[in-house]
Amino acid sequence: MKNGQKLIFAVLGVVLLASFLAAVLTRGWGNYRERMRILRTASARASSLVDTRELDTAQQLSQIAVTHSEIDYAQQAQELADRSVDAAFEVALRDADDNPRRRRPKRVNLPLASSPTKLR
Repeated sequence: MKNGQKLIFAVLGVVLLASFLAAVLTRGWGNYRERMRILRTASARASSLVDTRELDTAQQLSQIAVTHSEIDYAQQAQELADRSVDAAFEVALRDADDNPRRRRPKRVNLPLASSPTKLR
C-alpha cells in the first residue's frame, strides 16, 4: 500500500468511528417531542389530586363511536367514569379532612455570637 492510500484509509476509519460515536451518543434525541409530551402530562397528573384517566379515556372513545349501540356504550362509559372521578374526589376530600396538614412552628433567628467566649 502506498502512503496516500494508508492516509485515506485512516481518515475514513476516523470518520466511521466518529459517526458511530455520534449515533450512540444522540440515539435518545430522535423522539424528543413525544418525551416532552409525556413529561408534561406526567407533571399535570402529579399536580392533580384526582385521577381522571378513566374519564379522559371514555371521552376519547366516545368520539369514535359510530353505531347506536356504540354510542350508548360510550355514554354509559362516560357516566361511569364521571361517577368514578366524583367518588375519587370525595375520597380525597375525606382524606384531607381526616388528615389535616400540620403547621410548622415559626422559626426564630438567633443572633450568632462573635466569639466563643461570649457563649460561656
